[in-house]
Amino acid sequence: MGLLLAIWACGAGSLNIVITRRPASDLRLALTITGQYSRMPNISIQAQVFEGANPQPVFLASGARLTCDGRDIKPNTQIAVHPCPRQAPGGTYQIAYTDEHGAVTTLLVRVPVGEFAILSPQPGAQVPIPTNANLEVRLALPVPPAGSVVAVDSIYATCWAAPCSAFFLPPAGPPLAAPSTAPVSSPTPGVAATCAPAPQGPRVMLSVGQATITMAGDFGVFQPGPGMIEAAMKVCVTPAHAGFSAATVTFFDWTSAPITWTR
Repeated sequence: MGLLLAIWACGAGSLNIVITRRPASDLRLALTITGQYSRMPNISIQAQVFEGANPQPVFLASGARLTCDGRDIKPNTQIAVHPCPRQAPGGTYQIAYTDEHGAVTTLLVRVPVGEFAILSPQPGAQVPIPTNANLEVRLALPVPPAGSVVAVDSIYATCWAAPCSAFFLPPAGPPLAAPSTAPVSSPTPGVAATCAPAPQGPRVMLSVGQATITMAGDFGVFQPGPGMIEAAMKVCVTPAHAGFSAATVTFFDWTSAPITWTR
């Protein structure tokens, strides 16, 4: 959440403050949801609003409202990220925009089913330090709706015993992605990040709800003792925009598994 606030603050400082009074049918809505696949009671949600094809976000008039399940998520220059009660996978967030004249436009955001977790190595497992520079990691991934994409952004392997420090060991090739049917991309500039699909390869095996990734890296400096496997992913969804000119939703999440490295 702190990172999102910092990013927003840096961006907001370089933007002119523009107040929109257009109806919902002229507005594009981009939502970023963090913490969906955690056990926290609330998600963190950031909303950005755009007019027409303009890539610069705008702010809503003082008399307008934007809510998530009744909680205020209206973007402003002071607070960019708001809490909203977390719905279970398969549940729905109700995003409601009320303009200055009281007209209400509602966007329903369905949460992709499934989970995001590290299946192997299991949390608490004893993991031999690889001697061939390869480590196989198996992930459980959410299952996106048709026309959406779930993408694995990164995987980290760390150890805490001196002289070992954190190492970033990315999978070979482009970012991983498991499309449901077809990739989704932003219809116009400035609306959320795009999840681009990537082909499978010898280091990447994808199936519905799972990914097996063979990480490549220098494990020669790793020492026996406590360690961690960490992964980050995002799901890009384009819900039926129902009154808005367009809408995109990006679910971003991370997970970790504490392990013990052994010889």
